[in-house]
Amino acid sequence: MKRLLDYSAFLHTALMSESFFNTFRFSATLKEQVNPVALQQAVNQTIKRYPMIYTKLAKDTFWYYLESLDELQIEEDTKNIFSYVNYNNIYDKAVSVIYKDKTISIEIFHSVSDGGGAVPFFKELIKQYISIVSNGELVTVDEFSTYSENELEDSFAKVNAKDFKKAKKINLPNTYQFPRRKKNSLVYVRRYVTDVKDIKNAATMKSAKINELLLTIFYKAIDRFKGNDTRNICLLSPINIRQHFNSTTLRNFTLCASILFKDSYKNEPYEKIFEVIREQMIIQNTREHMGHEIAKLSNLINNPFVRICPTWLKNMGISFVYGLIGEKSCITVSNLGNVRFDDETVQNYVEEMTVALSPRYSTPLNCGVISIHNKLIVSVCHDGLHDAFFNELEKEFTTLGIPYKTVNE
Repeated sequence: MKRLLDYSAFLHTALMSESFFNTFRFSATLKEQVNPVALQQAVNQTIKRYPMIYTKLAKDTFWYYLESLDELQIEEDTKNIFSYVNYNNIYDKAVSVIYKDKTISIEIFHSVSDGGGAVPFFKELIKQYISIVSNGELVTVDEFSTYSENELEDSFAKVNAKDFKKAKKINLPNTYQFPRRKKNSLVYVRRYVTDVKDIKNAATMKSAKINELLLTIFYKAIDRFKGNDTRNICLLSPINIRQHFNSTTLRNFTLCASILFKDSYKNEPYEKIFEVIREQMIIQNTREHMGHEIAKLSNLINNPFVRICPTWLKNMGISFVYGLIGEKSCITVSNLGNVRFDDETVQNYVEEMTVALSPRYSTPLNCGVISIHNKLIVSVCHDGLHDAFFNELEKEFTTLGIPYKTVNE
């Protein structure tokens, strides 16, 4: 099976290089050591079920495509994070399944899927693996190869751009950036593990939602880290827009809300910052606003000149414009919420889950959040040079009375 990339995926292919490659990793830590034979069986079992997840990149003169894999060999996790799917092997595979000790992980090129699509796939892979090691039984591939066409669609392309009028413009003036990351620098991950009850209590005491509290924690830490720099701070908060457009696709269908914190907010109380976040979310997290953003993508992809441009020229144009405009935000805080398996046996077999996002195009910091079993884990990818920022982040947890433990990888 071969499908054209979805509308949002073209950015990731245009910008990919030896020094920048947009991937993410999901990991599940189990109660027992991973059995590699059973894990390979689980991959073999699910490969026909998820033909647009188990893929590789392909291209012709004008476009990039995702092409289904016939097989995928699992790998032992012996290398640095984000080393398994990269610029050099993307035409062989766009997803990798890896294991180490009690942990199963997947690394996926962002042109394949987003968190909203990858989580259902990863949950099913874990479910099949646990079924195999628990029962020693396999459902035949033929019985497990049914999928819905709706799961494979480019939902961006299904949205009629003409239905959406121009939305209110989000102005992001004079925004702060972390120091530009060094090319080919190693990626490290610092995880903050907290109890969901503790962070929920801290949010409730200040009349906030958990995501509002997380964004505020990062904002205040960044504000202190930048010191006397008077530039505004912008954080990205990804929004799963499947709910707005009645989509069940497993491919990309997420857009980001840009949350701007003006420098004048630095002395404002938490409650005021929550209001700032809420007001901006009310504007951006709507069908109308997201429809307009999709319309802009649609108009670009379907522009007659763009359609006849060869891929190398499209890449050059996108890279030039992206470099010219630059990134307005300094970090993404991607909260995928609580993960729960329908099967209690599977739920109890999984001890912990994490999600990590590869470094941004310009800056080395990126953040993924996920929770399971009343445990919330904040994973911040970094280049090993931002201890001062982490000190400020930890001060914020302490100020709010949120107990935490750190894990460095």
